[in-house]
Amino acid sequence: MPLERALSLARPATRGLATAAWTVGLFGAVQTHMRLSSAAERQATFDRYMVAWARGFMRLAGVRLVRVGRVEPPSGRARLVIANHRAAMDIPILLAHFAGSVVSRGDIATWPVLGQGAKDAQVIFVDQDSPKSRIQALRQIRARLESGRTVSVFPEGTTFDGDEVRPFFRGALAMGKGVDVEVVPVGLAYPEGAEYTEDAFLTHVEKFASIPRITVGMAIGEPTTLSDDKGAAEMYREVVQGLVNDARRAAQRAGG
Repeated sequence: MPLERALSLARPATRGLATAAWTVGLFGAVQTHMRLSSAAERQATFDRYMVAWARGFMRLAGVRLVRVGRVEPPSGRARLVIANHRAAMDIPILLAHFAGSVVSRGDIATWPVLGQGAKDAQVIFVDQDSPKSRIQALRQIRARLESGRTVSVFPEGTTFDGDEVRPFFRGALAMGKGVDVEVVPVGLAYPEGAEYTEDAFLTHVEKFASIPRITVGMAIGEPTTLSDDKGAAEMYREVVQGLVNDARRAAQRAGG
């Protein structure tokens, strides 16, 4: 027991140092590679490195991902990925599968190492308490979609615990109106205690990092054309809810 306790206490610091080294090394490499790439190749080069970074981050964090469904090859259209939001790990999980940009809480931009890494990763930062920040984030989502990029959003607006998917805000969905966008719904399911609820964010990260291994269920739905119907937000919420249920069953079958 004393040894297990010592390992649990040391694990967040060890993983933190490893993640910092991984982030610094990989983003140094991608900057060099992009300078050597042609203008037409730079975005694809960046996306490859981003997927590699996210997958490495998940391994360092001890995440065991159990997936249902698959990511369809790019169709040439902009892609809006919509998922429930349960933990900070949602961001690297979605980046590992879809690349592109992810919407994230604004204070991460000020963090040492990871903050700069998030900026380099084209994360869209938003302060939910600031109307100005929310408007700027929506404009960035619109601009990325208009340029044919992939953007992953969490329409619940914040993190919750459990498998109930809360009502979706329409803002991010509305940003795709008039753009040729496909929607990919995703459901995520975490074990109890790994979700981000009432703790301070850094406390959540430390608690997550102290767990030796975490099984996360992920269910990916079929891409569909973005609907601009007035009831679209609720329709997508119901779709994501079904995928969360699928993700939970997959995680349970895997022993998570």
